[in-house]
Amino acid sequence: MCKICILLVMSIFQPLPTLTISKKKKYLQASFIKLAATSIFYVSLFSLTFSDFLNAQFDIEQRSAVKVGVASGTILAFFILVGSAFFIDREFRRLLLGKTGIFYGAVVIFYTWMGWQLFGNSIDWIRMDLSICLWLIGGLAMFRIIANSYRPKIQLTSLISVSTVFIYYSISLQAERMNALANAGVTERITDWNTWAYSSLLLPLTGIALGVLCRQGWFWTISILGLVAIHLYSLGFIGATRSVTLSLLTVVIFSAFGLSYHISNGALTTKSSLKQPKRLIYLLFLIGIFLVVAVFFINFEQLFADLFQNSLIFERLFNPDHSTERSSQLRIEEAIEGLQVFQDEIEFLFGKGLGATFFSVLDYEINAFHIGILTFLLKGGLIMFGFVVFILYVKLPLLFIKSIVKPHRLDYLKRTALLTVLPGVFGWAVLLLLSGGYSPFNFLGVGFAFGTYSHIRKHGLGIFFD
Repeated sequence: MCKICILLVMSIFQPLPTLTISKKKKYLQASFIKLAATSIFYVSLFSLTFSDFLNAQFDIEQRSAVKVGVASGTILAFFILVGSAFFIDREFRRLLLGKTGIFYGAVVIFYTWMGWQLFGNSIDWIRMDLSICLWLIGGLAMFRIIANSYRPKIQLTSLISVSTVFIYYSISLQAERMNALANAGVTERITDWNTWAYSSLLLPLTGIALGVLCRQGWFWTISILGLVAIHLYSLGFIGATRSVTLSLLTVVIFSAFGLSYHISNGALTTKSSLKQPKRLIYLLFLIGIFLVVAVFFINFEQLFADLFQNSLIFERLFNPDHSTERSSQLRIEEAIEGLQVFQDEIEFLFGKGLGATFFSVLDYEINAFHIGILTFLLKGGLIMFGFVVFILYVKLPLLFIKSIVKPHRLDYLKRTALLTVLPGVFGWAVLLLLSGGYSPFNFLGVGFAFGTYSHIRKHGLGIFFD
């Protein structure tokens, strides 16, 4: 009888050491993945940006890509991100090898084949377009790496901070060079192509950060709003770039709608803080104090003139001179002449594939329109153009409106994802209508936004509040 009791006791307690070891093993494995993902993110961020930081000190014509072996830092960053995400993240593999990933890959392969075999487009131009398309996967991989890292919100802030610092650093150096030219009698607008690339990357990231970080106390709120202000100051006031100014303001305005809702268990509620009487009274009280101070203590007309009317961005937006008007006219002329490359209705319907180019009105070969949305017409014809226009300017705005007007009609996590991610996508949509929008960093940002949406749609905002 005693032996039976002993055997029973041993059988009860025997699995416990195995269970403890299993839990410890899983914990160590999870910690290793977090440490690896965090390290991979910063290595890839360094690879992605260090060449641009080095080149910023030189004039635009003197810049060249810094390479590691035979690969540039950008290519190296892409392979680090995609390879690492594929190896350590099951969700990335699911998205890449699922229906959406296979469909996207098939479309890219088809238009690559079309440009290469049917139209004989230059391999160099095809490679350039292919790089742009692949960076959408790179953006998805970057988000998945951040999602697996320690404190993802720190990595998100780091990515935005490094990009913003580069914009300010590069445009400031360019401003010094332009001022030197102005003293010599040559006056030109301050421009830097690399800063525009980073600005386009920041649009989706800023929308996500505003929707997440501004809910986590004054430190995070001041940090992200300060970075937005530096971004706007650098390219809005110093660079006087209309497209950047309007697209960034679009992101900020649409982000305010999502921020007006409370958050509970990683999802946005349907109760807007703007509908609460106490908050409205408090807001009206602050506005009243501001108006009293403005009327009695501030020369508002002079302040407005100093900040806006005397700035180049104000002139370019509301009182354009001949050169500004000519810049707008050239974009329209470019669109009209560039679309003449279509020989018949078939080409207009299906496009000319990746690598398709045209000669700009300034008489140089180029693979994208200044009005970026037309680039989809050039590459993929009316079919691709119509699909992109429908998604960006019809379906997504309607979903955003539905999230606000009829919140109960949508799944709560899907609604949270829409209100958090779409403001940044709308910024890209505005950019496509004004200037640019078709570049590797644009697609990196869009891929990042897609990864963020997919995660929030499934798991909510929890990882950003760790």
